[in-house]
Amino acid sequence: MYGDTPYDTSFSSERVHACAGRDVAYVVQHERFRFSKRAGAPPTPASETPPDQVYRATMTFRREQGGWRVTHRHADHVSDDRSA
Repeated sequence: MYGDTPYDTSFSSERVHACAGRDVAYVVQHERFRFSKRAGAPPTPASETPPDQVYRATMTFRREQGGWRVTHRHADHVSDDRSA
């Protein structure tokens, strides 16, 4: 989404909960994408830098052929209002 812009993107995640059985598992985590000005990019006002994007993501997995495969992934944007 930001590939042709003067920003570098970093990614981090914070695991909220995870559970694994013999053949199925799930993970709930917060994922954060941070944007910073790419080295050598022309100067722009700081207000034009995209805000961090934070998502609440849930993934389910099943064991297939000796490895874990994602069977479902859902992520929704986490707003600044976390009272809900």
